[in-house]
This record gives sequence, structure tokens and C-alpha cells, in this order.
Amino acid sequence: MDEKDVGAWLEQDRTTSIALPEGHLCLGIESRASGKLIGFLDLSADGQHIDQVGFSLMINPSFRGNGYGTEAVRFALVFACNTLEVRRIATCVDSRNGAAQHCLERAGMRREGVFMKDWFLNGEWVNSVWYAFLADDLH
Repeated sequence: MDEKDVGAWLEQDRTTSIALPEGHLCLGIESRASGKLIGFLDLSADGQHIDQVGFSLMINPSFRGNGYGTEAVRFALVFACNTLEVRRIATCVDSRNGAAQHCLERAGMRREGVFMKDWFLNGEWVNSVWYAFLADDLH
């Protein structure tokens, strides 16, 4: 399903559309080859800035390194900007996760900064690297 298909699906079934403010839209990521669900992408709005969304992405470890993450992020950028009409989309990753940073950069996101020891993960404080994309970047 591409960005236009998801937009048409949301238009047909208003009960599944992202509810702003404070909405979430969780989309499954499927392997075209097998039809197997291999991950998800969750778009979220916080209610204060309804023209901005964040996202999280999870790909099953056995399917990582095959471009699924980059494809999903590219989809999220176009979908959020064109269909949901947001101005800005952002996310952060653990600074030690070079593969995730590379995925976001390949998808076209801009690295905006590093927050030092701001994220408590698995029993330790780690740095987070923030990435963003503006709707203006599509044009």
C-alpha cells in the first residue's frame, strides 16, 4: 500500500483516521515478497502542535538491513506531509544506533542535534540524536 492508498483508505473509513490532537496512527509494515508482517510505524501527534508529528519505527531484526526501514520512513514523510498536512515530522534514536541514524539520513531526514544522557534505556542514561523533516523539503 502506498501513500495514496492509505489516504484513500482513511477517507473511506473516517473512524480510522488520525485524531488530532493527541492521536496515533499505527501502520503495519509487510514484506511484499512473503506478505508477512515484519514491523510497524507509529505516527503520533501530541496535541500542542497539531501541525507536527513524531514517529517510531520497529522492524523485526531478521528483516533489518534490507531497506524496509528506509522505505517505511520515506513513506511516513510523504504521507504525513501530503495526506495529514503536517508541517514537520521528527524522531530520535539512541546515539549508539548507527544503523538507525543511517536509515533516517538515507530517507531524507536532517540531523538536528544530540541531547546528552536524556534517555533512560535498559538501565543506563544514553544520548539521543534528533532528526526532522519539513514539508517544505518535499518541494
